[in-house]
Amino acid sequence: MNKNIQRGLLLVGALSAATGAMAAAAPDLSGLTAAVDFSSVLTGVVAIGVAVAGVYVLIRGVKIILPLIRG
Repeated sequence: MNKNIQRGLLLVGALSAATGAMAAAAPDLSGLTAAVDFSSVLTGVVAIGVAVAGVYVLIRGVKIILPLIRG
C-alpha cells in the first residue's frame, strides 16, 4: 500500500476515534446555565431598541409634518 494512503487512513481513524470520544463524554452544563438570568439584560436591550425606534418615528413624523406646515 502507498505510504500516503496509509497515513490518510491512520488520520481518518484517529479523527473518528477522537470524535466518538467527545460525543460520548458530553459535559452536563445545566447547573451553570440555570444560574444565569438574562431577564435584566433582555429588558435593557428592548428598552434601547424602543428608544431608537422612537427616534426614527419622530424624525419621520417631522419630515411629514414640516412640508404640510410650510404649505
